[in-house]
Amino acid sequence: MVKRNIFKNLLASGIRKFLLIGEHLFLVPFFLTVWGAAYYGEWLTLIAFPSIISLSNVGVGTAAANSFVLKYANGNYQEAKNTYYNGLYLVSYAIIGGTLLGSILMLTLHAQGLFDNLLVSSVYAIKVVSILMIARLINFYSQLIEAKFLAVRLASFYLNIRNFFILFKLLLFIVFLFFGAKMLSLAIIDLLLTIAGNLTAYIYSRNKLDHFKGIKTKFIFSECKEIISKGIYYMLNPLSRAMFFQGSTIMVRTFLGPEAVAIFNTVRTLTRSINQVFGIINTSIFPEIQFEYGNGNLELVRKIFRLGFSIVTVLSIIGIVVLGFFGLNIYEYWTMGKLKVPMDLWCLFLLGALFNTQWSTVSILFRAANQPRVLTLTAILGAGVTLLFCWILIPIFGLLGAAFSLLLMELIMSIILLIKGCKIINQPLISLYTKGFMEFWALVYNYKSLLQHKLNKVHLK
Repeated sequence: MVKRNIFKNLLASGIRKFLLIGEHLFLVPFFLTVWGAAYYGEWLTLIAFPSIISLSNVGVGTAAANSFVLKYANGNYQEAKNTYYNGLYLVSYAIIGGTLLGSILMLTLHAQGLFDNLLVSSVYAIKVVSILMIARLINFYSQLIEAKFLAVRLASFYLNIRNFFILFKLLLFIVFLFFGAKMLSLAIIDLLLTIAGNLTAYIYSRNKLDHFKGIKTKFIFSECKEIISKGIYYMLNPLSRAMFFQGSTIMVRTFLGPEAVAIFNTVRTLTRSINQVFGIINTSIFPEIQFEYGNGNLELVRKIFRLGFSIVTVLSIIGIVVLGFFGLNIYEYWTMGKLKVPMDLWCLFLLGALFNTQWSTVSILFRAANQPRVLTLTAILGAGVTLLFCWILIPIFGLLGAAFSLLLMELIMSIILLIKGCKIINQPLISLYTKGFMEFWALVYNYKSLLQHKLNKVHLK
């Protein structure tokens, strides 16, 4: 069952990644053709505001969902149901808080005249942002809804529901753009599909938890306190990434100018392009790791993690070697020869990408075990060290100093999270590499033998 579930998750998450790339890249020509660059730029500006509202969730949805899955997988159905509904109450309060925060934000931005210089009227802009904010607030429930599917090992089913609505949104946007739709129309489509997607997933999840029948729930203050405590760490994690990415970009801009920023960000984007594949693998093994961890089956958890870690490591090495030989040519073609990158800078970014794949894979253990504290504090520490070294090294070594600072961040994250993550599942660090790669090559050999056997049967026929 585990192999079959991982394969289903891999397929569904791969489709989702493809659709999300399509949403961000494929739609761009349609936007530019119908709206023009200026109007499209205003749309990108307005859709950035609702992301601020996501912080009002305070991470309670993630914390409650992870705790619920672990308890349900362990057979603690009474505690699991209590956690689910306590989490539901907290998410509802977070939505109320987000509504108040959004209203205050809109009034403040309007009072400061930030909507006055747009290509659309301030009233129109407020309508667009408000509708998009409502969609983000409704989506707070999605993590708890998804948790039901994870608890009964139907993660791929939930992903496919989301895939359907992402595809539907993509098609509707194209059709409406073709007929000349403006921002408000697309915002309404986004809201309606967000409601429909979550409602569909909720309806399908209602009858999945047979063990909940006849169990009454109750409000537990101590559990709500724990959910909020862990939720804050989940909320701080994206803030640490903002410190890392936006902070380093600002440092480069301050010391080296806009052209250096263009080189810095484009090189970082291309060298980390291989991470998109690893994200699919991590998404595929996460539901099974979390379920088996909650079920107390640590031996299987270690085996799944070792295999996933080995696959990611081998593929990352192959990807980095390919980018090492051909990456600069790809980069020059991609940037139309307008940006030049020295080889030593390129190599530093590639080395950082290798360490990034290591700790990114290990990070799923902290989420699976619902232990975000170490992950978040390490990320904040790494981001702080990066900014400090950027401030010291960029004036001396230029972009090489910035690249070295980022490499230091990846190294810190890898060392700490590998040690702490392996402790969560009692996995010896050395055998993660030795035993893990032996299992990986054994899997490759078995599939090669199976494929050869099938080819021989076809040949005989």
